[in-house]
Amino acid sequence: DQIAAEFVDYKTAMIRLSYDSEGRQKLTEGGLDWIVDKLPKTEKIIGDNECITGNKVTFVDFFVWEQLDFLNVFLPGSLDKVPKLKAYHERFRNLPQLESYFKLEEYPFNNVMAAIGAKVVH
Repeated sequence: DQIAAEFVDYKTAMIRLSYDSEGRQKLTEGGLDWIVDKLPKTEKIIGDNECITGNKVTFVDFFVWEQLDFLNVFLPGSLDKVPKLKAYHERFRNLPQLESYFKLEEYPFNNVMAAIGAKVVH
């Protein structure tokens, strides 16, 4: 619950920035650095678990993965200082059950009206 609540705060900040007409500029000026600074705490809580709450995928894994992916795409290198979270991000993305989703050429983070993340090509 604690991790889910923290990531709701992160998602809220990401949405505000994404729909701000000056969002891209704020992003390059460190608008989400406070989130990146908190990731080591999350990594410590997760420890060596395969998933957020242990070894079984729950809704929290999908939610956390999405926020980590946003950071990974729009702040390249942001997961480099948290190797366990980076490995978690890659491991979750490679789950066989999600393969068809990730084969899509693009998947957006936000609505088409967003200044950031309306169309993301991976």
